Amino acid sequence: MLLACACLLCCILVAPASPRAAAVPEGIAGYDPQAAVEYARAHAQARNRNYPDLEYNCTGFVSQCLVAGGLAMDEGLPPQEGVRIQYDDDGAKWYCESLPDDTQRPPAFSVSTSFVRTTDFLRYWTERRGMPLLEYPNSFAGRKTLVGVLRPGDVLVLYDTRGKPAHIGLVTETKADDAFFCSNTQDRLDMSVCTFNDEVYPTLGVLSFY
Repeated sequence: MLLACACLLCCILVAPASPRAAAVPEGIAGYDPQAAVEYARAHAQARNRNYPDLEYNCTGFVSQCLVAGGLAMDEGLPPQEGVRIQYDDDGAKWYCESLPDDTQRPPAFSVSTSFVRTTDFLRYWTERRGMPLLEYPNSFAGRKTLVGVLRPGDVLVLYDTRGKPAHIGLVTETKADDAFFCSNTQDRLDMSVCTFNDEVYPTLGVLSFY
């Protein structure tokens, strides 16, 4: 499983009384959450051949949504002919590059681990880019507060019983008493955020970009 589970020590905030007030002060310039949502719904159950199709694809899927929403990738290593996926563990970069698609063989990719591995992704956006990551207990009160904070285009984070990020998805819709998200690995299209077993995922988080 492509999850490098290491504790995130910076920029993870305990949710305050008015959580969104502690969120992104200026956001990420050029981010279009609606475009990210449209991509998420289009590819939640139909993989995009322009990116690696990984067995554990939740983080790669969210990264793709952010790119579709206008977030610029860093410049990375060029793909290598004959190497299907070349991984770059430079934590300062977030990117995925590919050689032109050749229908006679699978595409070749060069991808940073922060683009496809959950812990590296969260570390990049919190420690390198300063985005806030808020956490809430997966309880009735905690979910109620979370739903009030979420916006379409946010990243939903599910934590396991060890406190490690186990799964992420993109928030696609919010209502007064619920919110919905899309994800890969277990492909989900507009699934409620209030359906997760609190014994499996005792903590929920939100990574905000605007």
